[in-house]
Amino acid sequence: MKNLKLIVFLLVLSIFSCGKNASNQEDDLAELQELKTKITAMAKNESCEESSQWDFIALGNKACGGPKEYIAYSKNIEVSKFLNLVDQYTKAEKAYNQKWEIGSDCSVPQQPSAVVCVDGNPTFEY
Repeated sequence: MKNLKLIVFLLVLSIFSCGKNASNQEDDLAELQELKTKITAMAKNESCEESSQWDFIALGNKACGGPKEYIAYSKNIEVSKFLNLVDQYTKAEKAYNQKWEIGSDCSVPQQPSAVVCVDGNPTFEY
């Protein structure tokens, strides 16, 4: 009888602990999108007037490897904070892809050679 109570207790405990730690795909995707929104807001916080004040970085992770895209950012923002968010996002997207077994077309986005300013907006040059 003692063993049965212990088994029931452990079963109930595991059900509750799984419920707290379990997440669904929509929640995980929402967290990714929220982080990307922060990154995009930081990147677009400055008007592009002088190309030399802009740079770019790979963003995201395709399921079969490599970046999903590139994003331009002003060197006048909190660059270390921005780069940290980009790194967090890229790692989180890689984990998401692995966790949910996401597929990809495995194409590689072309890396820009520079950022140029066009009508106040950063534009990639290839």
